[in-house]
Amino acid sequence: IIQLLDWQDQPERYIMVLERPLPCKDLEDTARVIMAQATKAAYLDIKQENLLINTETLEVKLIDFGCGDLLQDSGYEQFC
Repeated sequence: IIQLLDWQDQPERYIMVLERPLPCKDLEDTARVIMAQATKAAYLDIKQENLLINTETLEVKLIDFGCGDLLQDSGYEQFC
């Protein structure tokens, strides 16, 4: 999971400084399989913008957890 490095509370917004591993590479399909196996949860918003990959260690960081659900046998009716 991506690390929060710093934050500020301002009157009309919050500002978050998040880590961004460099160099990065898109491993979306691999991250989807790992996430499903490791947590038995569905991360319903897998897309390039929500994955950070360290290309030296192949460590995957997921961001944006606004859309998630427990795994279920039937299909999902709501998607992000």
